[in-house]
This record gives sequence, structure tokens and C-alpha cells, in this order.
Amino acid sequence: MFTHFACADEPGDMTTEQYQRFKDMVNEAIKPEYIHCQNSAGSLLMDCQFCNAIRPGISLYGYYPSEYVQQKVKVHLKPSVQLIANVVQTKTLQAGESVSYGATYTATDPTTIALLPIGYADGYLRIMQGSFVNVNGHQCEVIGRVCMDQTIVKVPDQVKAGDSVILIDNHRESPQSVEVVAEKQHTINYEVLCNLSRRLPRIYHDGDQRFVTNELLK
Repeated sequence: MFTHFACADEPGDMTTEQYQRFKDMVNEAIKPEYIHCQNSAGSLLMDCQFCNAIRPGISLYGYYPSEYVQQKVKVHLKPSVQLIANVVQTKTLQAGESVSYGATYTATDPTTIALLPIGYADGYLRIMQGSFVNVNGHQCEVIGRVCMDQTIVKVPDQVKAGDSVILIDNHRESPQSVEVVAEKQHTINYEVLCNLSRRLPRIYHDGDQRFVTNELLK
């Protein structure tokens, strides 16, 4: 038997009231084998001894449900997700030349650009134009509109095909953290992670072992 907290990631009394109503209802029923109500925020903030199971979501991946929860708890969560693409091509724009749909970016002087094989169909949204990615330790601007399958970045001259580019980083203080990306997209960290589409191969690290899965090949 279970319920789901509506406001556990926010201050206020609603979660306590909801928990009490749930307890009262369970006490009126034949005791089920499993009783649970704690999502990520509930499991971090509340001691629901009445329950015998929890079902954390975003905290499993090392993210706090909200800034309020992060400030209230002493538990240190380590972000686990990186979104990385490799440069497939570099080119030099001359002054006056434009790139991508709508020609929204025009070079004012010779500019090296890198083409990334990722776009909004992968969950890297069009609104990310003007944001920054990490290329070999350099903060590089996303220029022109993000396309369905491609993203264009202004890069130093020495960047070459095959170089790795971090679009989402697994360090909380990184300029590419999930929270920074969420702020750019005017949304929450949950949605940023959920938007990462099935087209993206997943690479899981377990010590020295690495497991790769591509949902499109299943």
C-alpha cells in the first residue's frame, strides 16, 4: 500500500498532514506486505518508521530533489551523469559568414567552429544556444540554433575531430552541472535528465568495468 508525497521538497506542513492521513488509512486496512510513501525528498527529510520500504528516484543518481532539500539534509549526494559528445568536424568561418537555421550567429572575424553529433532529438534542447560546454578544459559557446541532430560550438583553433565535449557534467560546481542546465532551460533537474533520449548510448562504470548499452540496437 502506498501514497506519494506532493510537497516533500518544499517547506510547510502538508507532507506531515499527508503522512498522518496515510497512516490512518493503513491502520483501517488489512496490513499489506509493503507500505511506502517516501520519494527522494521524503526519504532524505522524513523518518517514516511506519513504512517498510522507500522508493527514491532522482537521489539514486546523486541529485537533490530541490535546493530546499539540499540545504536541509547532511547527506552528501554525488552526481553520476555526464553527457559527452565527440567533435566530428571543425571548420573556420570567415567574417560575415553565418551558421545554422535562421542564420542567428554571424562571425565578426575568422572563427573556428566544431560540429557535435547531438541535438534536441537527444535531449539537448534548442534553448541551449548561447550556453557553454567544456572542450578540453575551455568554456566554449554554443552558437547558432541547436538542430535536431547537431550542435555547433565556437572553439579554440587547436580543437580537432575526436575531441570530447562535456555538455552535462557530474560535478555539482561545474558550469555544466545539471542544475545550471536546468536553469538555462527554465525547468528542474528532473526534466533535464528525463529528456535524455533513447538515442543516446548509456555507458555505466563499475570500478574498472564499463558496460555500454544502446537502446536503438535492442
